[in-house]
Amino acid sequence: MSIVKYLLLGLSFFVIMSCKKDKEEDEAVVVVKDFTMEALTSKSWKQVTVDGNPSVNPPAGTYLYMSIGNWERDDRVNFTTDNKVLYNYGSWAAPAGLEGPATNIYTINLANKTINIGGETFQLLDLSATRLKYSRYVANNPSLIFMFEHP
Repeated sequence: MSIVKYLLLGLSFFVIMSCKKDKEEDEAVVVVKDFTMEALTSKSWKQVTVDGNPSVNPPAGTYLYMSIGNWERDDRVNFTTDNKVLYNYGSWAAPAGLEGPATNIYTINLANKTINIGGETFQLLDLSATRLKYSRYVANNPSLIFMFEHP
């Protein structure tokens, strides 16, 4: 009977030690801060149609979401640390005349929360480890909101 108790005690010890190791690994995860270059450049982005953070949008009625064509659903965008935007258009071909450049130049002002992509300036609404959202004001029209998440 005492051998069974020792075996159960030993087995319990190994189970507890293995759980502690998993907890230590979780603590080693690096947290990416909002509105940082690391948040922008760490992974590729894809356009999305569901707004994951509507609380940062302009007042209701003053904006529209940028529509996404079927050919854009597998596109990816990478912002590099050397101020280049790289576009991977995926496998679906865009209609003739709608193809964009394969690369562009961007500048970002994190203090003012603006990003300039290919000569157009956008207001950064959200930049986190999981979401990128910016808007562009068009005179006498609602602002257009572009939304991205990591694939």
